[in-house]
Amino acid sequence: LVSLHPNSGETRWSVPFGRAGLTVIGCTPLVCDDHVFVTASYNIGAKMIALKSGEPTKIWGDDRTLSSQYTNVVFSQGFLYGTHGREDAALAEFRCVDAASGEVKWSQSNFGVAHAVISGNRILLQRVKQGELVLLAATPDQFKQLDSVRISNDSLRAPPAFADGAIFTRTHDEADRGKLLCLPLPK
Repeated sequence: LVSLHPNSGETRWSVPFGRAGLTVIGCTPLVCDDHVFVTASYNIGAKMIALKSGEPTKIWGDDRTLSSQYTNVVFSQGFLYGTHGREDAALAEFRCVDAASGEVKWSQSNFGVAHAVISGNRILLQRVKQGELVLLAATPDQFKQLDSVRISNDSLRAPPAFADGAIFTRTHDEADRGKLLCLPLPK
């Protein structure tokens, strides 16, 4: 993980994360107030890094808390929400983690890999293999599903995007083809 000066491109600081060889680090680093969170699977794990003093300081990190293969994690009111696990292994869990301590607040087992998008006090999950959208309450108290809808018989590996009152996503079929879906949101 590297911080660059925006004008010169000069390295300000760096933190080792990941490893050489066959692996995937596909989850975008996530800024959480004055911290940054990074995560990966393949026995790499996660790190929460404080940036208060201008120098990065590891707050917590391990491979048991929130290790996402490639799907993004979201941050809301001091908590991280994301997939723990891999698409090519046993069914992954969806978790809520206290960002300050790394404590797992709740875990929904056998949920599968899911992209997360936060909007206010709700989280939209796009379950990759299930072709489903799930709406959750963003609460550290419990996994609280508000609604769900299956939108495809194919997998949904690309993260969703929102624009002009619609959700855009792309399907992925066995022949490595797919379709772009545009789903209008209710007004």
